[in-house]
This record gives sequence, C-alpha cells and structure tokens, in this order.
Amino acid sequence: MKIPERDVLPTLLLPEDPSAQDESLLPPLTQKEARVFHARLAPCLSGKLPWDPELLQLAEQLRLNQPFGSLPPPPLLEIPLSDELLSDLCEDYNPDAGVMGERITGDAYAPFDSRVGAALLFVATLWRGQRGVDCWAQEAGDPVLKRSVHALDRSPPWLYSENRPLAWGEPATADLWVGRLSRVGEGFRRITAWELPDSLPLEKMYRRLQGELWSFRLWHPGASLSELLRLRPELVYRSALELARRHGPR
Repeated sequence: MKIPERDVLPTLLLPEDPSAQDESLLPPLTQKEARVFHARLAPCLSGKLPWDPELLQLAEQLRLNQPFGSLPPPPLLEIPLSDELLSDLCEDYNPDAGVMGERITGDAYAPFDSRVGAALLFVATLWRGQRGVDCWAQEAGDPVLKRSVHALDRSPPWLYSENRPLAWGEPATADLWVGRLSRVGEGFRRITAWELPDSLPLEKMYRRLQGELWSFRLWHPGASLSELLRLRPELVYRSALELARRHGPR
C-alpha cells in the first residue's frame, strides 16, 4: 500500500501567537472572571483581534492594573560580555537553539546570528521551562564570568535611546534600539542590541507589554514588569522587532 505524501507541520501550542512555545503551557485558571479576561486578552495581544477598550476596566476589577515597578539600572560587570560568548554558552546547552530564533525575532525566516543566540541564553527553551543560563550556572566554571552573566541576567532587555532607557510611555526618539545595556569600567556596552526606526509607534508596544503583564499577573499576582521581563525577555525583543517590520522604513 502506498502511503500518500503529506506536509509535516509543527503543532502550534498557542495559535494566537505562533512564535510562542512552552511558556503558553500554563496551569488552568480557577477564577471564572480571570478565565473570561484571559480569553478576551489573548487574541488582542497577538493582533488576531483589534484591541478591546474594555480590557482596562476588566483589569482594574481584577486588580491587575497595578504600578509597573522600576526597571534596574544597567549592571556594572567585572568583565565585558559579548554576543558571541553568550551565544556559544546558549548553543552548548541547547543544541536546537538554531531553530528557535523566532522566539526572539518573531520571524521564522530571520537568520540565526550571535545576537539571537545570546538573547536565547536567558529564555526558557529547555525541558520543564529551564533556561540555558540556569543550566550553565549549575556547573563549575570561571566565577568572575558567572558573576558578570548573573548581573546581566538581573537587568532585562528594554528600549534605549543611545545609553538612556526610555521611560514607560515615552515616544520613539533618535538612536532607538532594543536590548541589554551594561557598564564596564567607565563605559557602556550594548548586548543583544537591535537598532530600531526612530518613527516607531511605540504606544502599540507599550500596550502589548501592559497586556502581557496583566496576563502574567493572573498566575503571579503583584508581579512587576521587571519580573516579567526577566522570565520572558523574548517579549521585548519580539514586540519591538515585529513592530519594526510592520512600521519601519520600506
């Protein structure tokens, strides 16, 4: 019997956001109001449906729309870190990293380079939600290097204008980029950095991140924006790079 040829496609864990992976496998929500809110929020975050203006009122009722908290300043590192070094660490502990770049870029066809690999080191890409940086930290190694990587880990990626982090809600400005910023001695060093068009309508990104924080707080009540971005740094990269592709120079 001849077996017909079929296209083999991966199963999408979260059809509303095809770039998402294991982070979409969450425990069920027990509160009915929370389930209803999440069902309305998810397709708006992905862009499948227009933004629902009633979400803000619902978030207020569920006490999700609390202050964001402050993001930590750029960490002072004992030694400089590079995309190449961090990417090598990522690939040492995740041999499949080369096909996971979409987690960062939101584009399944974007090339995998050292920036993507370095960013993936801090993303939960391994079994049971582990990150490559956590597995690497459990093994013996250079203590100075480990202290520097841990310091960088505690400062999640964000939007910057030159070496200044944008305030929440601040519009796009000159020399806009997304990534991590560190201090080494008297200078600054960009890591996992992508330049962005100065004309980006960042209000769409802020709204998306606010919605992602509301969603995160359904499972982690009272969590800050910094806590969300440390566990889910890909949200900043993917939101910014998807926005740049849609609204950047053509």
